Amino acid sequence: MISLLTPPVGVVLYVLSSISNLSFERCVAATAPFLVPLIAVLLIVTFVPEVVMWLPNLIYP
Repeated sequence: MISLLTPPVGVVLYVLSSISNLSFERCVAATAPFLVPLIAVLLIVTFVPEVVMWLPNLIYP
């Protein structure tokens, strides 16, 4: 999702600007706040593996 929302390759941004008849820059500014939680979760999953491995460790001890 992060790659779909970040310019210059953000395909979703081009579709969004085309459908909504807004400029590309305005769509980037409107979706920027949604990138913060996405990047925060990415950092947590990357650097705290216990979060991701909790359920598999519970099932397969």
